[in-house]
Amino acid sequence: MNWKLSCVWSVVALVVGWVVGTAATAYAIGPLNSTFATYSYTDPSCNAVTDPIGVVFTNGSGAYNQPYQHAARFDHGMWSYGGSNPGQYFWDDTGCTTADWDAANGSGNSSRSHMRWEHAQTTDAGQAYAATPHYEEWVQDTWLTGHHCVRPGGFSTGRSGIAFQWITNGNKHPYYSWSYWGNTFAPLKCDGQTVGGDGNVLYIDMYGI
Repeated sequence: MNWKLSCVWSVVALVVGWVVGTAATAYAIGPLNSTFATYSYTDPSCNAVTDPIGVVFTNGSGAYNQPYQHAARFDHGMWSYGGSNPGQYFWDDTGCTTADWDAANGSGNSSRSHMRWEHAQTTDAGQAYAATPHYEEWVQDTWLTGHHCVRPGGFSTGRSGIAFQWITNGNKHPYYSWSYWGNTFAPLKCDGQTVGGDGNVLYIDMYGI
């Protein structure tokens, strides 16, 4: 091969390698605190903040509904509602996508604890699920309609419920820790109230006793 052709192939290889490397970097698996955004969103561009991440379930199986499978157990609160089309959007290493799953301990027309989550692979916490637990009151508008309302303190109450059922009440998941994410922004919620979290995130290892 003459030197001119050799140089051409070298440049092509360099460009291809750079493109492949760039693509790999763009979707690289990162640490937990850089893989997920700190909120969920109401729009498919992940611009309109709605709920703060309050719990991250770490070292899971990778099944999208694993947190629901745990929450549905009698010793984890018997949450009986959940599904794969829960609305809202999350940002992770693949971009802005719809939430993967949700779970609740009450039906759509009752006050309840509720959470949505997004799954992603991380380098330091395995298969992880960033979740937005909250307590939401059912407000009856008329005898035909109503809506859920997260009031001040609703995000902390939702997270505390998870902590009690998964950790405190029998220490079923003894490997846990806290991290401050600073996601305290308070968006406008129902009835004209602004509601935010305290910025603290509870990490719960899916491995249990």
